[in-house]
Amino acid sequence: CSFFHTTSSTSPLFLQTHTHIPPHTSSFNKFKWPNTPFFFQQQEKFAYYVHSLGERGMAWLHNFSLRGNAICGIVTCLDNNPHKLETGQFVTFREINGMTSLNGSTHQISVISPYSFSIGNTADMEPYLHGGIAVQVKIPKVFHFEPLEKQLCNPSYLIADFSKPEAPLQIHIAMLALNEFQEGFARMPNVGCIQDAEEMVKIALSLSKTLEGKHQVNENIVKWLSRMAQGSLAPLTAALGGIASQEVLKAVTGKFSPLQQWLYIDALELVTFPEKAHDEEFLPRGDRYDALRVCIGDSLCQKLKNLNVFLIGCGAIGCEMLKNFALLGVGTGQERGKVEITDPDLIEKSNLNRQFLFRPHHIQKPKSCTAAAATRSINPEIKIDSYLNKVCPATENIYNDDFYSKQDVIVTALDNVEARRYIDSRCLASLRPLLDSGTMGTKGHTEVIVPHQTESYNSHRDPPEEEIPFCTIKSFPAATEHTIQWARDKFESAFSHKPSLFNKFWQTYPSAEEVLQRIKSGESLEGSFQVIKCLGRRPRNWSQCVELARLKFEKYFNHKV
Repeated sequence: CSFFHTTSSTSPLFLQTHTHIPPHTSSFNKFKWPNTPFFFQQQEKFAYYVHSLGERGMAWLHNFSLRGNAICGIVTCLDNNPHKLETGQFVTFREINGMTSLNGSTHQISVISPYSFSIGNTADMEPYLHGGIAVQVKIPKVFHFEPLEKQLCNPSYLIADFSKPEAPLQIHIAMLALNEFQEGFARMPNVGCIQDAEEMVKIALSLSKTLEGKHQVNENIVKWLSRMAQGSLAPLTAALGGIASQEVLKAVTGKFSPLQQWLYIDALELVTFPEKAHDEEFLPRGDRYDALRVCIGDSLCQKLKNLNVFLIGCGAIGCEMLKNFALLGVGTGQERGKVEITDPDLIEKSNLNRQFLFRPHHIQKPKSCTAAAATRSINPEIKIDSYLNKVCPATENIYNDDFYSKQDVIVTALDNVEARRYIDSRCLASLRPLLDSGTMGTKGHTEVIVPHQTESYNSHRDPPEEEIPFCTIKSFPAATEHTIQWARDKFESAFSHKPSLFNKFWQTYPSAEEVLQRIKSGESLEGSFQVIKCLGRRPRNWSQCVELARLKFEKYFNHKV
């Protein structure tokens, strides 16, 4: 926190800045915590962005305390309930007993420990008694972006991989050289062409002199880009496409912070050094894998074809994995290679917006079988078997040690920690590598677990999940904490969403005769199917209400179970 201090009424003020409350504040007679706005009046605004919502933290308070003569309010959370806040963030309070003037007020905090933070001067407030909840408040924030012309010469970039902090700048120089090469020759560099690679290096060396600061050019990266300019690595392009679409959504909705200026993502570890690469490794063969071969070489392409992969789960991540498997040619070898998938779930309507292998006519069909068929349509050469089994102790007669020993890699696309721990234990016993991924809203993680090289999934314990995956809510609850969310979702659908849709439909189309005429003429009326279902099933008396409730009970607790 920043504060002014003075030792007498006539002495000048001095400004000191600390990340925490300084321990020597008791020696001062007067204190003031200023709330000074930070202005960017000299900066030109190229874009603005309102960070108004997003992830909200909540802390249940244990007590307030006073510290020294500074009369600084220290907020302490309940045991085993860290606040997960950062210095400079804002919170608002409610349900506080005693210090009631805090209720509804917003304060900027200074973090003291994972379980406590300071809110500044509370000397003029009544004594605190007990209770209270602190909720994080997102304050709108203006972001400033520099023009492209300036950023080309003096790039500000994000570091995606801290093991290679120098890579973004080197890739930036190489990309500038590629753009200039394309403008000068009206084409991309040819695959394996030494002359084109040398020309790219000359351009890069020339461009590096125009950048602010003296930067050495990594000629290997420039040569790699020259060789791979006509290639495409499916997982990398999918990641960049996802990031780009996420930025569009941020701009449209005004939610979450945008990326600042440049972001370069690379997979340089897959690339062979130019002097060690054989030209025939990367030359086109006239098949669907030419763009991939340009990037990783034919030897790796053959290894991918001969892989045996076991994928567990065919939801959002599973669909993405299967698409990448098909584009990479995984499991397409003539003598070896197969993809095996399993998922016991059926396709729900709510799955369609993110599980892109499924279509409306697939609803209530098995995910695994449908995903397998869709994957074959992407790459008919892939060998893929689908199952409807859970992977758990009850199915160890199917997924036994022999089954795991035949696999080259296990890939999980699960929505709960317990299943991940079980799969990890089987991979550990069978010495199989595991690729684990997960998502929660806009957040995601990927973890590669290799026997004898990395720690296993069970070696670390994550805190209990506070959020519930949306796909879990839409299917039948598998844990006690899911039941409330599931029941609330069903209640909202039956007593809010469907009635609202019904009323809106008849406001748009006032008469049944008009609706029938439009349907007969072949016009598609949005919501007509749901309205027809409501008309046929809506109860008109108490007995029919009981009958409908009984049918719903049978549907949810018998058929779906």
